[in-house]
Order: sequence, then structure tokens, then C-alpha cells
Amino acid sequence: MSTAANPCLEPFEHRGITFKNRVGLAPLTRGRASYPEGCVNDLHVKYYTQRSSGGFILSEATGISRRGNGWYKAPGIYTDEQVAAWKIVTDAVHKEGGKMFCQLWHMGRAGHSDLFGDVPLSASALPLTGEVTVENHVKKPYETPKAMTDEDISATLAEYKNAAKCAVAAGFDGVQIHSANGYLLDQFIQTCTNKREDKYGGALENRLRFLKEVIEAVLTECPAEKTMIRFSPNGAYQEMGGADNLETFDAAIQAAAGYKLLAVEVMDGLTFGYHEKCDPYTLERTRKNVNIGNPDGSTAVMGNCGHTQETANKEIGAGNADLISIGRDYMSNPDLPERFRDGLPLAPQPEYPDWWTYEDAQGYTTFPKATPTLYYFSPFAGRAELVRLVCKAGALELEECHEKPTDVAAYASSGSLPLFTHNTLKMAQSGAIEMYCASIAPNFASLSATQRAKDQMFACIKEDALVAVATPMFGDKNKDVLTAAFDKYLGIIEAYLPAEGFVNGESFPTMADLAVVNICTSHMPYGAGLKVADYDYKKFAKVAALVDLTLGHKNLEGYAVNGISAFGI
Repeated sequence: MSTAANPCLEPFEHRGITFKNRVGLAPLTRGRASYPEGCVNDLHVKYYTQRSSGGFILSEATGISRRGNGWYKAPGIYTDEQVAAWKIVTDAVHKEGGKMFCQLWHMGRAGHSDLFGDVPLSASALPLTGEVTVENHVKKPYETPKAMTDEDISATLAEYKNAAKCAVAAGFDGVQIHSANGYLLDQFIQTCTNKREDKYGGALENRLRFLKEVIEAVLTECPAEKTMIRFSPNGAYQEMGGADNLETFDAAIQAAAGYKLLAVEVMDGLTFGYHEKCDPYTLERTRKNVNIGNPDGSTAVMGNCGHTQETANKEIGAGNADLISIGRDYMSNPDLPERFRDGLPLAPQPEYPDWWTYEDAQGYTTFPKATPTLYYFSPFAGRAELVRLVCKAGALELEECHEKPTDVAAYASSGSLPLFTHNTLKMAQSGAIEMYCASIAPNFASLSATQRAKDQMFACIKEDALVAVATPMFGDKNKDVLTAAFDKYLGIIEAYLPAEGFVNGESFPTMADLAVVNICTSHMPYGAGLKVADYDYKKFAKVAALVDLTLGHKNLEGYAVNGISAFGI
């Protein structure tokens, strides 16, 4: 389905940020961080990179301080250790071309002293009813919170400032202030939880005072063009909602937009619980109030809560929203934008225990993509790099094994190029990429990780083209079949290559260029197929020019006489 019929898949250029599409991962509390350190780990790296094809990622709610983080095994963003852990995640997401924002969270009365050692804070001393989950998933009654003093408010503002600073240091593209779902800021905004009689309570202007102070504290460390905010005017979660919510959130949204923030997200959907105390707050109303608060139109509108491809297209197409964040469907469909694009059915939404009951990969990174995963093992890094590119081409998820697998029977022979015919094929890869770079030429040893990460040139090649090439390589070596396969394959590469110069615009060849050389001239299986078919790759002018340019570069001096087979075997 074209992007014309799918506004949610169109790119969005906004405030210096390129969102590759308008659908993103909503902030979802998942409870997999270390406790009590609050550090993310390898599970988070995989979880977020699996979902990096969306236009943006909003991190799970992330505590701004120990006292603000009252959810068992939720992450934080206030210590050096947490910053270092998140930096690994953001680097991985950026390598996949994703954008990631850190949601800054203070739970207020929804926390528990068992998790942070002190009485919870709130606007007023009004406890929630029911039970809260504490250490090791034990349930305990909610505690009566402490109504925050001026000193508590000042300390919390400093925590927001520090958290924003830490988020920037951790490599996030920006932050989102969590002012929804009955957490601390929401507790100050809504009359059902704010019974104060000082400058932070009573009149609407007073109830918005703390919100404004938090925004101002965050903006001292993260600029407005990288700062979002989230509201939930319809939500009943954590006993929220009131008859005056329309008026309240008109004013709150206008106030937030007045700071010219990057985006205002409103949970306009009703699937997370609707309080039914006033009419639902819509994205059309959100747009109106964002424009009142910021008439220059530089604050985007984001919708959330129960949206589907159909409703996302409807709201974006009508101009009510610029972006839509999706939660539960994105949990169980890590390739959600691709499924939207290709018209593929969605996997069922996850069961409730998947959300935050488990502490391991179960229900977190175990939801499959619609496309197969390839496991590849080879001691030859040249071939390994080509397989990485080929997997990118076929929208195949590649998991690399850097040590020889113990279960050899589960893998194809070392160094072979796999057939892309089913989802259960297992291979792995030993990955001697640095050695490979050094063996090509001294200058390659200095290639930065960023430059190597740019070698993703085959994104336009679909699995059918790969099968067409791979099958004759290992099956019937019929010259006509091989010729047709290479005409199709090299034709796609020809169409993608720049008119001149190297693939990535560098002044020297990178792995993408070497992959083309491998295909056309080496003794790897692709090259062997060319020889069997007496195929002349030079019929494709840009392919031939790139091969000549690459082989003629000073970085590769000496390799012509040694034979191109050195690249691949």
C-alpha cells in the first residue's frame, strides 16, 4: 500500500528532526531493568532496536529520581550508571536509523516506600485505593502520600533538571515530560487529587504552576525543539478524571504549547479506561488548543491510546495529528510499520502477564517479526559483511554469533551463503570485521563505527530477488536461470547506486562498495555463479564504474595482483 493511502507512513520533517514515518512506539512500562540500580540491559537493547523502524521511540517511563521511581524494576535516568546503560540502547537504536526520546517520570502517590525508602509525595495527602506492586511482585496497600512542601517542590524541580541533563548525556534525541495517567504532574493538575490551598492549588492557574515550573526546569537542559509532553484528559487510570477536565486540559495544553515544545501528546483514545465525567477530549480539540498556545505552528500534535492503522491515517489525514504513538500492537508486532506498509495481518496483542509480570525475554523480545530471522556463522568477515547487507536487503533480521556455536547441527556449514526460504534456518557469524578492515588496507583500520554503520545499501531488495539468486547458486546451475537472476539482482543495485562516487558519499570505499566488488569479481558463490553463466556484470554501467573506482583506490593498492578472492575467502 502506498504512502499516499497511508498518511501515517509518510515522513515528517519537524524542528530539525526527520521522522521517517509518523507511527512510533508509545511509552510502555515493562519492568525489566535491574533492581535497585534501575539500569537497562541487553534485553532493552534488543527490544528497542527491534522496534526502531518506526518514526520515533518513546522510552518506557523512566524515573527522574529514586523517590520518583516507585515501580519495581523500572529504569531510571539520574545516575552515571543509568546514563551509561541507556547510552548503549540509544547508540543501537541510532545505528538502525531510529529516533528515541526519554520519558521523564515521577510517580508521586502511586509509588511505595518499600521501593525507595520514604513516604510517597503528591499534591495532597490523598491515597489511592487498592494495592501496589513492590519488590519481587509482592502486593501491598497504597500509602497515604505526603503533601509536598515548597522544599519538596524545589528538590523535585532539581531532579527533573538533572534527569533531563542525564537524558541528553545518554544520547536520547530528546525527552518527553510525563504529565499523564495519574502520576505526579497529573496529581497537581486535576482537582480530584489537588486539594491544596496555597499557590499550587485551588484556581486552575495555580494547579498549572508546578507543571510550568517543571517544563522550565527541563528546558534549562534540553531545548524546546527536543522536548515533548504527555497528557491524559480522558483517563480513569489511578482514579483520575473530573467534570472540569475539558477546561483544565484546554489550559494545560495551551500552557505547554506556549513554551514552543516539539510536540504535545494526548491520550485521546478510550481503551485505557475512560472516566466518563465529561465529554472525551479529541485530537481536533488538542490541535485547536496547541495552536492557541503556540500560533506559529511549531508544536506538533501526537495522538495515543488504542489507535490502529485506520485511525492513525484518519487523524493525520484530517490534520488533527502529526504523529501517532502505538502501544500494545507494537509490543507484539515489532515490525509494525512494515506490516502497515505491506498489508500484513497483525499478531494478537500480548496477554496481560507479558506487560510487566515477567522479568526476562518472555513477552518482551520474543514476539517475532513477519519476516524471518537469519543466524549466520562464518570465519570470513568479508562474506559476513555481505550477508549483513543481504539480510538488510531482504528485510531479514540478522542475529550474529561471535563464537562458534556448540550445537553445530543446528547451523549450516561454516562460511556458506544461506538459502532464504524459511524462518527456521540457523547460521551464525564469527565477525572478524576489524581484522578484515586491516587486511584490506591500512586506511580501513581507521574506519569509524559510524562509517561502517552507514553501509546499508541494499534496503530496496526484497526477499524474492534474494531467493532467485540463492537458489541457482546451490541448486540447478542453469545458465539461463542464473542470467535472469543476476539481471534482476544487479539491475536493482544499478538503480540504487549513485551516479558517481562511492555508495555512502565517502572519499574512500567502505563495506558497501566492497560488497559490490565481491558480487561481481570474487570467488564467492555470487562470483562463481557469474562465471558459470559467463555473465558480464559490466552491462550495468554504474556497477562497473563502482567496481573500477573501488579497485583503483589507494586503500586497495596491491590487491589486484593478489586476486580479488582475498576479499571473500
